[in-house]
Amino acid sequence: MTSTSNGNLNPNPYPSTSTPPQATPPSPSPLPPLPVWDVTTEPGIHFKEFINKYDFSPLDLEACKINKVRDVWVEPSHDEFNLRQKNYSAEKKKSKSAPPGYKPVVAKAVGFKEPIMYVNERSECEQFFFFQQLTHNICSCRHCASKIKCIRDFIAKHPTTQFMVVVRQVPTKIITHMIVVYARVLPVGEDKAFDKLHDRFVNELSDDFRKTRFKYLPQLPAAPFIVKNSMRALGGYRPVLIGNGYLKCHYFKGANYFEVDIDISSSSVAKAISNTVVGRCDKVVIDEGFVIEGRDEDELPERLLGCHRFVYCDLKAQTTMVTEKDLTNNININNDNDNDNDSMMADT
Repeated sequence: MTSTSNGNLNPNPYPSTSTPPQATPPSPSPLPPLPVWDVTTEPGIHFKEFINKYDFSPLDLEACKINKVRDVWVEPSHDEFNLRQKNYSAEKKKSKSAPPGYKPVVAKAVGFKEPIMYVNERSECEQFFFFQQLTHNICSCRHCASKIKCIRDFIAKHPTTQFMVVVRQVPTKIITHMIVVYARVLPVGEDKAFDKLHDRFVNELSDDFRKTRFKYLPQLPAAPFIVKNSMRALGGYRPVLIGNGYLKCHYFKGANYFEVDIDISSSSVAKAISNTVVGRCDKVVIDEGFVIEGRDEDELPERLLGCHRFVYCDLKAQTTMVTEKDLTNNININNDNDNDNDSMMADT
């Protein structure tokens, strides 16, 4: 309250013609610069890379054929993906996605004699997730972001950036791991629906939510007829909750990342079709997007987690073979004061 000319307190400090000042909503949390992939070698190993050409977007596929562009990855336009909008439950309307929450920073193919991902007991892994929340330590189940040293070191080098790692385990004569690492570019607080779904997906103790919400969106801008036919046999280009009865998925969490491992061999149909696709992948341009499915009104509109495009990538030629000794050996749960390069990174 304010004083009047006669010394009395004015119960209304604002004149009738003025408007009380409005509270300013909090600004979204600023993000660090997008990390640049600069770790390309390991002792005794050269990790082959799919080239990133940001200037190829929008990508002229005809120009790629003429100029023999090969083994390239790029972030496609988010406009290509139609997602659920507000009032979807009533109107069933979809429209173009807003820019993704994560941008791809590197793509690699790593070959190993067996899946690098390994979980001994799922219930045991869930205990580690709970233990992690209590002690700020890391889930000890083996996975790519913890075992492939160049990726682990890259993530650890940028502790203030949140990463998403998507791994496709492709059964060939070996197990080929198609790995795409994304970095978060959407500030926390800018999209409340995205933040709500993202936080649940990363932090839920049970995998039930992740299995029923992680959606895969494929597109084939260019491919031989037999490959397109194989895609139709899998359901075409409609969005699919990939871990919900289609393919077995495992989910992992670190100090500043989460990883989704998709096991192609868990479905006999997908395995057979993957053999067709892998043998012709150097003739294929494929776009892939990922989204956490929104259902309730406060989870809409949906926004892409991330998306990437592979352009005529020869998977066999671009795969780096590794052996057990090439992978990091130790996963140290109690690593808060441990700076050993072979331990998992500490929480920050």
